[in-house]
Amino acid sequence: MKFILAVVSAVFAMASAQLFAAEAKELTAEQSIRIGAPPAAVWAVAGDFNGLPKWLPTIAESVIVLGTNNQIGAIRQLTRRNGTKVTERLIDYDPAAMRIGYTYVDGMVAASDYFPVMIVKDAGDGTT
Repeated sequence: MKFILAVVSAVFAMASAQLFAAEAKELTAEQSIRIGAPPAAVWAVAGDFNGLPKWLPTIAESVIVLGTNNQIGAIRQLTRRNGTKVTERLIDYDPAAMRIGYTYVDGMVAASDYFPVMIVKDAGDGTT
């Protein structure tokens, strides 16, 4: 009886491990805001890979630690207001399309497989 219980427990443990190891479903989130400024003015701020502290209150400091700002492959180290640090790599930068994308490299990351893309678009009537 103990042998059967041990076998059943082992099978359950292996099945549970496979269940928990299964890949999670991809989560995609999209958000849009309207800004009362022309697209060129918004891109001048939002399109600066090293300029996050200028407009994101949770970021205290951004330093390019490898490469050149606004060049694909550049790496920045961000210091959050709570003191934690994260390193991110620029993976997409297209000033003509006003698009920027990056991902985590290391540090106190808040998600896995994190690939945010920001696009600045003309909303008409002088807004973005």
